[in-house]
Amino acid sequence: MIQRFLKLQATFIDKLTPVETLDTEERARARVVVGIILYGAVSALIMGIVRISSLGLVASTVLTFSLVPILLGFLFILWTYRNLALTSDLLVGLLALILLCIAITDGGVSSRVLVWMPAVPLLASFVGSKLKALRSTLILASGLFALVALHYREVLEYRWDDGAVVGRVMATVFSMLFVSAICHQYENARRRAVSEYNAMEIERRNWTSMVAHELRTPLTALFGALSLLQKQIEQIAEGEVQGRSGVEATRELILMGKRNSERLIRLVNDILDLERLQSGNMPLHKSCFPLNTLLSETSAFCMKMAEEKGLRIRTDMETDLKVTADEDRIFQVVLNLVSNAIKFGVDGEVIEISLKQHGEFARIAVRDFGPGVPQDFHKDIFRPFAQAAKGETRLSGGSGLGLFISRRIIEAHGGSLNYQNEPVGCSFYFDLPIC
Repeated sequence: MIQRFLKLQATFIDKLTPVETLDTEERARARVVVGIILYGAVSALIMGIVRISSLGLVASTVLTFSLVPILLGFLFILWTYRNLALTSDLLVGLLALILLCIAITDGGVSSRVLVWMPAVPLLASFVGSKLKALRSTLILASGLFALVALHYREVLEYRWDDGAVVGRVMATVFSMLFVSAICHQYENARRRAVSEYNAMEIERRNWTSMVAHELRTPLTALFGALSLLQKQIEQIAEGEVQGRSGVEATRELILMGKRNSERLIRLVNDILDLERLQSGNMPLHKSCFPLNTLLSETSAFCMKMAEEKGLRIRTDMETDLKVTADEDRIFQVVLNLVSNAIKFGVDGEVIEISLKQHGEFARIAVRDFGPGVPQDFHKDIFRPFAQAAKGETRLSGGSGLGLFISRRIIEAHGGSLNYQNEPVGCSFYFDLPIC
């Protein structure tokens, strides 16, 4: 029953809210304003009935009843001028003024209407544009001190002694200040939450765009290779292509499709690793193993790729060091660093892989003699999908996730991954605790 009532109420308020020209945040605020107007009108009507039954048709009763058409008039202003800021500020200001007027006609600071005053800064915090919680509190506090002055001048009748009058006013003022402080903290927290949400939304959109682009590139190449392969097979079947040339062309198309399939697999694996790292769900199977063996295997694995670019790989392992880590993940990191060094290395130069003891850590460094990291790329190099020389990286099949994933893997082991530009080339290095 209650849920049905709330649903009907929400539908009714939505119908009374002009939302065509408002953005999402203003639309929500407009709904609050309309809800306050409706509930305020109903409350004023009930309060007026209570007052007329207990006090009769006195000035305070008339003022209370006058709130009903005044509040509904604000709904008319909102629909006519579509100015939410003006409507909400006028609403807050007029409510503060009417409460003070009721207090004047209802015994000054002895009026029961004072208990409603702390609700005004709360209302201002939710719907006010310029007239926020603190400003509405200052308006009401000024009015209350004016009431005290009227009591002292005997314009308003005393019901208590001087201390009780001042104490009641100060209690109301401090309660409003307390509400204002809470509202201020809430508003700051809300703005931070909105800012963080907007930043996350931008990051999500950028992420979606980058993932779509990275997936589209190898998929397009794969589709092209398969289309050409289909055409090649049709030509062979019709006898238009014969002999070794047809076989070589077919083999090249198959290799092209295979390379792009491998690129897709690498990209999907990188994305899965990224998701596991960001959610903290990447398991690490640690063991104590010698780094010399791992680095030698990495060097042998990358040797052919380096030779194709006219590079040589040289290892410098002065000390036989062992670390406690996930061997497969450390191999993944070293492989990524060596692959990057080969991509950006200069023909005829070497790629250096070194292992040295650095205090209580083992330091693995991979150095190339290429152009180094551009100055304007330093702050973004470890961000997801970050790529400096985009043209070359694209051709090499990079996703821009390798360094980000590598750094997070090393940090998960209690180490750190950094880099420095050398006089010639660049050196990436990371530290792992020695076991």
